[in-house]
Amino acid sequence: MKIQFCGTGGSGKTTLMNDVATAMGLKPLPSITRIVGKNHGIEQESDQWKMSEYKRWLFQADLFNKVDNYLLVSNDYVSDRSMIDSFCYAIWKSGTEIDNYTVDKWTTRVETSLKDVDLLVYCGMDAFIPPDDQYRSQVASERRLMDLAMYGMFLKVDVRCRLAILHEADQTVRLTEVVALASHNTGVVGVQKVI
Repeated sequence: MKIQFCGTGGSGKTTLMNDVATAMGLKPLPSITRIVGKNHGIEQESDQWKMSEYKRWLFQADLFNKVDNYLLVSNDYVSDRSMIDSFCYAIWKSGTEIDNYTVDKWTTRVETSLKDVDLLVYCGMDAFIPPDDQYRSQVASERRLMDLAMYGMFLKVDVRCRLAILHEADQTVRLTEVVALASHNTGVVGVQKVI
């Protein structure tokens, strides 16, 4: 069973990932964003904006590739990241360094990576109030921009897995709904539940 969460920073992905992993006895994959960030001298998310556009591009490309490889070789897991997250952040933060060829190539990689996923859960930014962990941006306009980009990508890509869309709901309801969806695979692909 492979379950991935998609959504902007602070949408409750990691909290929900840990709860679902515990409830279903699955391995939660550690977030590699911060690990890769440290290798690039990034201690908190805002450090990226102090880098040159080219260095941001190198970090985002490295992160995109590492997330892709990590999810590809793992089995039976719950992840607080999907390739949609990596793609949208890479496009936004790479600025003019990213070209159309790379965007097209990466879109195909996103679609390919999602073919082996059993359940992809989109967490809308209004579904959870994040604590300030001194790492991610708390700027509402940045979070809203990424929320819209990820939601658009979530609906655009040719996904061959089951989807759930979480908007406003308390954490207990979200956990119950995700576990129920993951446990009862009907074989149907596409949007299964909007919460």
